[in-house]
Amino acid sequence: MRYGGRQKGTPNKITETVKNLIYNSIQDYYQSDTFQQDIKDISPRERLEYFRRLSDYLIPKPKPEDTFMQEPTVKIYEIRAASEDAK
Repeated sequence: MRYGGRQKGTPNKITETVKNLIYNSIQDYYQSDTFQQDIKDISPRERLEYFRRLSDYLIPKPKPEDTFMQEPTVKIYEIRAASEDAK
């Protein structure tokens, strides 16, 4: 039994506002000349690490049960040279 608070499924307005503020700030930074200069100023290794870490937020990782329970997606075929088949 519920006695107060938001109804089930109602979005939290403050959380949405904070997410929008963060998103807008990041978007402004990426579109600025400051970001372009910051990327140029770091070493190639740091740049690679930056984009690798950023990809963690952009590309979903497979769930452990998805990776171990599925059939392999790579099939191995036996390839023989034509001279071996003639024997």
